[in-house]
Amino acid sequence: FELDASGELTDRLSINAGYTHLMSIKNDDGDNVKPYTPRRLARLTAVYKVPQIEGLKVGANVNWQSDVHVDLTIPAGTFRFKQESYATVNL
Repeated sequence: FELDASGELTDRLSINAGYTHLMSIKNDDGDNVKPYTPRRLARLTAVYKVPQIEGLKVGANVNWQSDVHVDLTIPAGTFRFKQESYATVNL
């Protein structure tokens, strides 16, 4: 499921927020597959219109995703490579 909301908090400040939750991706046998696809994502964006300079806007956003992994099987065995959850900030 995915939720998204956006709007203007004031005449100068607008926001957008969203959340995505992917329950699972299964193959024909019912096994969870594509574990390298994040199951949860969150986003928040804010834009501010600077009153002193007409036409100037400044903004920031934060994006977060849950951990992911992939299992690699080679003759020496099966190895799991994991990336922990992380967030990025953009200005």
